[in-house]
Amino acid sequence: VSQLKASQAAATTHYYSVQSAGAGTPNYNNDGAQAAGSMAVGAGAEVSAKGNNSTAVGLSSKVIDAENSVAMGYRNTVTGNGLNSYDNSVAIGNQNTVLNSGNSIAIGNKNTLDTAALSGLIGSANSIESGSGGYIFGAGNQVKNSVAAAISGNSSTVGHNNTLDGVAMSSVSGFNNNVTYQNGSTVLGSFNTITGAIVGSSSRYLGNNVIGYYNNIGSSQNTTV
Repeated sequence: VSQLKASQAAATTHYYSVQSAGAGTPNYNNDGAQAAGSMAVGAGAEVSAKGNNSTAVGLSSKVIDAENSVAMGYRNTVTGNGLNSYDNSVAIGNQNTVLNSGNSIAIGNKNTLDTAALSGLIGSANSIESGSGGYIFGAGNQVKNSVAAAISGNSSTVGHNNTLDGVAMSSVSGFNNNVTYQNGSTVLGSFNTITGAIVGSSSRYLGNNVIGYYNNIGSSQNTTV
């Protein structure tokens, strides 16, 4: 008996524990990792059959149809559709979502990337929708693109409650700034607005710059306030 106990102790894994959420919870039977080279750790953790080399760690974190991707924490999700362009993404933290956004990251709390390749969110409650190459650092910021505008590209936002819509090569830093249909524009401060319009096939006004508080530029180009 003593030899049996010694053998069992030697074979026991240490410093690792998972608290069960109940026998009916997905991955209870160690079947959450369904793809080649994948790993699923935790109650409800899942890597789907088209998630080769992906990792899901944490309660109900999932990688669905996205290869070489990571979902880690509580209810983080990386979802592709089996296309290579939607692979290689990361969601870490609490309830972050990366949907059809290849080579992208969402780190923090309740951030959302939706059809936003080569993009990143770091912070809380930020979102990029229908964009490419955008980055947000902060809380409550939005970068999105309207149907009639070209995809937002290489734009960034730093701060709180800023909004970019239909922009490219632009940067916003501060609080409650609003930038629409711009290319190569910069806003630094609070409660500033730069507004463009759709003209033919172009949806962007060029080179506007605002620094300060409660400034407003409408349908202008190469203007500095």
